[in-house]
Parts: sequence; C-alpha cells; structure tokens
Amino acid sequence: MSLAATEFARSNSIHTLILPLHGSHKIQPLDVVFFGPLKASNTSECDTWQVSHPGRAITQYEVAGIFRPAYDRTATVEKATHGFRATGIWPYNPNTCPETDLLPSQVTEISNAAPLTTKIGAIPDSE
Repeated sequence: MSLAATEFARSNSIHTLILPLHGSHKIQPLDVVFFGPLKASNTSECDTWQVSHPGRAITQYEVAGIFRPAYDRTATVEKATHGFRATGIWPYNPNTCPETDLLPSQVTEISNAAPLTTKIGAIPDSE
C-alpha cells in the first residue's frame, strides 16, 4: 500500500485491514461462508438436472440455468453479514482466528538466504 493511499485513508476516516497471505480459508468472508455453500448448492442442482435429463451431458448452454437457482439460494445479505462477523472483520474481533491457524502462512516469511540443512527428497548419507 502506498503512502498516498495510507494518507488518503487516514484523512477520510477509512480503516484499512490487511489480510495475511495464505489465510483466506480462515479470514476472507466469501471463502468462509459463501463459496462452500455455493459449490454444494450447485452440485445439488447439477444432480437434479442430470436425474431429470438421463443420458444427457451438461453443456455450456445449460450451465447458467442450473447455476442461477444455486446462486439465488446462496447469495444473501444475511450470508454476507455473517461472513464479516464469522471472520472477525466486523465487528472487529482479533480473537476469532487464533494465530496458530495462520502459522502455515509464515513459510513465505523465511529468508531465501537461510541455508537448507537437507534437501527435500534427498537420500541421507550413510555413516
């Protein structure tokens, strides 16, 4: 984020929230409460379509008609509100996601200069 963006945010009472890398499965509202249910709902719609159209494959011409009811059932204001609450973004709750849940993202913070003691997949020297 640039200095100009930070100054603009401050002068306009905008609070910025930076999400850690590789943590979307825990702290991004859409990942937490929307995409999983949407996938399940769309799978159910596909199953229903296939049962009522035996022997036919779903083509690009059927996709929108199958997807629409799944999306309409899933995309609600309540889910959006719940997503921000469940992830601790609004109202702000830093205790929603324990630090230990985000430890895998720390792998990207390891310096390239750190020496490797063993190579992945290497056969250890016999003594």
